[in-house]
Amino acid sequence: MKRTCLLTIILSLALFQAFPAHVAFQNENYNGAVMYNETASYGGAVFARLSMKILRSPKKKGAQDVKAVLQLYRDDKRIETAQFYFLNSRTKRLSTPEMLAAVPVGTEVSTGADYSLKIIFSAGIPGENAKELILPLTIKPEAENPDAGVAVPLEPVQNPGMTAERVTQQQKLLDVIETVDENGIFSQKAFVLPLKNAVKASSFAQKRSQTYSSGTTRTILTTGNEYQLPDNTEIFAVSDGRVRFAEFAGANGWTVAIEHLPGLYSVYKNLGSLNVREGESVRQGEKIALSGSGQEKDAHPFLWEVRLNGAAVSPEFFLQDFALTAAE
Repeated sequence: MKRTCLLTIILSLALFQAFPAHVAFQNENYNGAVMYNETASYGGAVFARLSMKILRSPKKKGAQDVKAVLQLYRDDKRIETAQFYFLNSRTKRLSTPEMLAAVPVGTEVSTGADYSLKIIFSAGIPGENAKELILPLTIKPEAENPDAGVAVPLEPVQNPGMTAERVTQQQKLLDVIETVDENGIFSQKAFVLPLKNAVKASSFAQKRSQTYSSGTTRTILTTGNEYQLPDNTEIFAVSDGRVRFAEFAGANGWTVAIEHLPGLYSVYKNLGSLNVREGESVRQGEKIALSGSGQEKDAHPFLWEVRLNGAAVSPEFFLQDFALTAAE
């Protein structure tokens, strides 16, 4: 007679200042919990932290590692998917694995739509099917932003007259920030600002007009925060990480991209000179560059982006405990 495995789910309504929510689940083979930000904002992200305790270690032939996937739904349509990754690779085969995953919310927020999360996971126990958790999610549109509902471009905006060389340079940067390396775990702590005492010229997802040397004009939404700076202003790493890109990137000028977690990068564009090289490790607050684009103007628009799984997301979201470390 085939044994029936019951999965019990307990949703905690007690939130830590509405962030994060806590969901517990259990059956005869394991118990676990998920913490996630139940409320997300326009252009932000959703992080989910999954921890489990395997009660019966799968010693049978065919036993596998714990696996899990995070999916974001708008109504009945899946719009984002991300794999959970182990926060410590040594726990893959231990009885208490801990994992993290994140998906970008994006700027095309539909008022009145029903958003939810689905977590599909397997404890690696032979003969046991994957389980699903359906989690409630509220996404707040940016009421003060008249451009809400318009997509921020995921790819670098290209000058219609751009040379093939510059297109290649921009594509290399795009390839880097779209890379998700499950071993790229360098920091889970909140970001700090990349500048001291700087005032933003424009914020993430604000509409601006871009005029090119060819005379062509395009209206786009900014992919990050822009700052008008005098040349040689110091630029700092927003968190610990590994430099994955440090070179000229076409229309973006001198650019640095730092990996902090799998699929999570901080990107610094329109720089005058670089203090780091590709492959180097950096610490939070370390000087990585000086501002200045080599143009004749005294001030240049330094652009700070945050990229999650290739998508541009609001940098402000990451100035808090986005990885849910304080709620462990």
